[in-house]
Order: sequence, then structure tokens, then C-alpha cells
Amino acid sequence: MNLNIHLYINIAGDTYPWLFADFNTISFIAEETGFESVLIATGEHYDYLGILKKKI
Repeated sequence: MNLNIHLYINIAGDTYPWLFADFNTISFIAEETGFESVLIATGEHYDYLGILKKKI
């Protein structure tokens, strides 16, 4: 999957293969779509390591 940001009406930025989202947003979306999110570690610059697991 490649993503890009639309900067203004018909102007879009370059595509990139990463999705940047904070853990709270990921957790909310995961819960709404049948997944469980687990926070493993956090870094100093808003980075984190997490796991998504399908709820059984």
C-alpha cells in the first residue's frame, strides 16, 4: 500500500509506503474493527512498538 497527502485541491504530495498514526488512534480503529492492540514499548520521539491481534 502506498499513501500520499493531498496538499491542496488537485495538488498531492509524493507517495510513501508508511502510515503514521499515534497508538490511541490505532487502538480506537482496532477496537472498532475486531482487533486488539497491545502497546509493547514507547520511544522518546512519539515512536512506539505495538501488536495488533485479531479478536477471537
